[in-house]
Amino acid sequence: MLSPRDRVVRALAFQETDIVPYHIAFDPAMASKFEMALGGPARFSKFTNHLPFINIESKQFWTGPDCYLDEFGSVWKVLNQVPHLVEYPLKKPALAGYPLPEFSIQEYADDFRNFLASHPEQFVLCGMAQGFYDRGWSLRGTENFLIDFIENPRFVEQLFEALTEYYLKLLDDIAAFRFDGIRFGDDWGAQRGMLMGPKRWRKFIKPGLKQIFEKARRQGMVVMVHSDGDIHEIIPDLIEIGVQILNPIQPEAMDIYEIKRLYGNVLCLNGGISSQYTLPLGTPADVRREAAACLRYMAHGGGYVIGPSKSILADTPVENIVALFETILDQPVQPLPASEALPDSIRDLERVYTAFR
Repeated sequence: MLSPRDRVVRALAFQETDIVPYHIAFDPAMASKFEMALGGPARFSKFTNHLPFINIESKQFWTGPDCYLDEFGSVWKVLNQVPHLVEYPLKKPALAGYPLPEFSIQEYADDFRNFLASHPEQFVLCGMAQGFYDRGWSLRGTENFLIDFIENPRFVEQLFEALTEYYLKLLDDIAAFRFDGIRFGDDWGAQRGMLMGPKRWRKFIKPGLKQIFEKARRQGMVVMVHSDGDIHEIIPDLIEIGVQILNPIQPEAMDIYEIKRLYGNVLCLNGGISSQYTLPLGTPADVRREAAACLRYMAHGGGYVIGPSKSILADTPVENIVALFETILDQPVQPLPASEALPDSIRDLERVYTAFR
């Protein structure tokens, strides 16, 4: 039997494996609940995530039970486990007098070593959280920063140039550890289309990403990108600048079958299970049908790691989570026969799901 790491390596080479690799993120506090729902620790122990990552996060200085200041000077309030920006440091579109915080890898070294030691057989990633756009709006406020793309383009360029240098230095520190790749997180997509539009993304964001990803590839690390929402317009650009794994391919925002058909032989896809509708609002039968369809079609020819498009939250029905776990653990689902074509688009989902009723 292949190890989780071997499965991901083969998926990246667009080869099918003994089972489809998987990754399901959820609140660790919910683990005991899932153990019992799945039939106990023995059953739960068979579940091994294939793409674990540890994030390099900004330091947090707590000013109250639910508020903190990060080292970049942004103030956050935590509501339902999600931080919301309440104050930002750059009131004007200028970097003068604002130095980016110094990064010390030594503060993360023990955590990195412990994380790597606890995941000896998995494909391990170092998460570079809050990349370009996300860091920008946290420094300027969301509305202000989107306006800056139009009214203050030189400031946006200067900020991204500074962040590019920040991440290029960070890569040298990350390379000292045994990570298989980086996971660059930056949310560019809305439910329909991109927040700043593809033209401005290409002008302002793409050049820095190209430098960062090319350096990571030269250092022997795989490049994974996380971006929520509809980013289908820039997928060819991401492939061009060296992205190898794309997460989370939200089925509520993008046509995952069209993406598989167009790019499934050059880009490894991770995600695809609806965390916006099916998991929280569907039935266990809905969850099983959707997961089985992804196992059959999205995994065709390799290049796929199945999982929900977002971390599973505590308000998700337990029976739906169990349905997802069991469908993935009880692989294999019969692979797509060579004589049958991939669905052209997500509009064929009803036909696809019918096969599993």
